[in-house]
Amino acid sequence: MIEVIDFYWKRENDKILIIDDIRCESSDSEDVICNRLYEYFSKHVLVYDLTVFKSSYSVNQTESYSSMEGNFYNYYAMLKLYSKEGATKILQRNNYFDGQLLKVKHSNKQDVSLPKIFYYKKCFELANYLLGFNGWSLGLSKFEEVPDSQKEDDAVTHLNILCTVKLKFTPVGKECCGKGTASDTYASNVHEEKSVAFNKCKKRAYANAVEDAFSKVLLVVLDNGKVHIEIIERSPVISDEEKCSYLHVNSVDVYVDDNSDAAVDAGDDGAHDITDISVSELAMKSQNAFVQI
Repeated sequence: MIEVIDFYWKRENDKILIIDDIRCESSDSEDVICNRLYEYFSKHVLVYDLTVFKSSYSVNQTESYSSMEGNFYNYYAMLKLYSKEGATKILQRNNYFDGQLLKVKHSNKQDVSLPKIFYYKKCFELANYLLGFNGWSLGLSKFEEVPDSQKEDDAVTHLNILCTVKLKFTPVGKECCGKGTASDTYASNVHEEKSVAFNKCKKRAYANAVEDAFSKVLLVVLDNGKVHIEIIERSPVISDEEKCSYLHVNSVDVYVDDNSDAAVDAGDDGAHDITDISVSELAMKSQNAFVQI
């Protein structure tokens, strides 16, 4: 299966799985069960998020359940994955947890909210998984203070920081920049507050800049395990007016030469091979992927 993956979370049912009827001892907390389930599924796929909820009824010892004794509570979980391929892999395997076969299915809840860029640490996680630690790098270009448009106040100073980063995919010779801003205020006559506000702004501006850079990246995972990287300049949130200049990509029926000389080995860290073939050579299939035209 060929899949287009970007760095936006879109509530697509084929990436969200519901795990029903998880029976655990009454002494286990949701956090403990969540950590154990996360550890189990992470052995097979890259997990975006997992949340465990307690059901409204308990399972007592009079019920037959794998010859286990004692009192149990019933839980269910929502498993969010980065890719449709990961969800398919989980659905196609038998998943056992504490000796019980888990009941896994796609979520049927609809959500029409706008796509949201991943938190920057999630961007790192996905890039490392698909491209490998040697397949990409991030450089900090600069921090700079920008003038504030608000009315000056002698007692309070407004601080605005702009951060610029450069995201590089050296094996295929591609790169893009990201910019992020953050603002805060501090008491003008307290020097310590300025230092605290400046550091807070730097952290937030850096995170926003990294997210902006990754928002321009599309990863196309081919059937042969290679990954094509495409840099696309686009707005993080696409308004109705902006959609007029965007192409909604569903599928392109073309053939890919698996023996292309453009493939680059990402290294021995378990990542996919990276390929720098042109978009016209790709068989792309995506939902909610917008390409500027």
